Amino acid sequence: MDITTQRAAPTAPLHVKGIDGNLLYSPGADGKPDLSRPVRIHFFSPGSKQQAAAEARATQRALKRLEENDGKPNPATPEVRRAEAAEDLAMVTSHFENLTYPPAGDAQGYPLFEAVYADPDLGFIANQGAKFLGNWSSFKPGSPTG
Repeated sequence: MDITTQRAAPTAPLHVKGIDGNLLYSPGADGKPDLSRPVRIHFFSPGSKQQAAAEARATQRALKRLEENDGKPNPATPEVRRAEAAEDLAMVTSHFENLTYPPAGDAQGYPLFEAVYADPDLGFIANQGAKFLGNWSSFKPGSPTG
C-alpha cells in the first residue's frame, strides 16, 4: 500500500454549528438560511507549518510561565487561557466563509479570526474549532465537511 494516499489535506472546512447545535447558513435575500451558503471556518491541518508554529508558541508560553514562577507550575487565569486559545486558533485558521463579525470592523485575516475566537459569548465556536483540529480525520483528502 502506498501510505502517501493517507496524507492529510492541507486545509479542511468546519461547518459551524450555532449555539443550538444546528448547522449555520448565511441568510439569503429572503432572510431565510440559504443552504448553498454554509458558514464555515477553514483550518490548516495538524501537520501544517501553521500548526507547528502555534504549538511552538504554546510551548514558549508555558516555559515562560514556569521561568517566571521559579520553575513551579503557574496556571494561566481563565481570561489569559481564553486569549491564548484565541491566538492559537487564529494562527491555524486559513479563512472564514460566509461569516462576518461586525465588532471587528474592517479587520481581516488573523485579527478578525482572533476577535471571533476571543469573544466569550461565542465560545462555542472556539470549542468546535479545537475539537475539529484534534481529529486528524477532519482532514481526510476529499472530505467536503467537518
